[in-house]
Amino acid sequence: MLGPSANLLRRALAVLERDELRAFTHLSEALGRLRLVMDVDGERFRVIGGGRPRIEIDDASPAEVRVTTGRAAIVDLIDGETSFLDAVLARRIRITGDSFDLLQVARAQRAFTEGAVRARRLRPLLDELRSAPTAAPPRRRRQAG
Repeated sequence: MLGPSANLLRRALAVLERDELRAFTHLSEALGRLRLVMDVDGERFRVIGGGRPRIEIDDASPAEVRVTTGRAAIVDLIDGETSFLDAVLARRIRITGDSFDLLQVARAQRAFTEGAVRARRLRPLLDELRSAPTAAPPRRRRQAG
């Protein structure tokens, strides 16, 4: 059985596919046939590219990319509070893999984020992510000026 973060991602991808097909297509193309192991606040699962991305329980089989992060970092990415590069440099996202695979992940993340901000039916899922009990408190918004 998938954990809460994996299940939330599975549901978000389904909404993105229905409501923002262009973003979903770009995400799918960016992932290609890549296999990722995700660790979100200690919950491990796999994202498997190749057509429509699949979310599965981590079975310890080989993966090209490993990503470790937390829900708060994910929310900040989607809310535009940080960039993918800044999150990596701040060690809020730890990612390992070869440079080409990392570029694919960055492109997929960008496609997801661009679709997420436009897909209204994703908002309740983002609220669910924000209110998850193990999520760190959201960072303070930057003030203009």
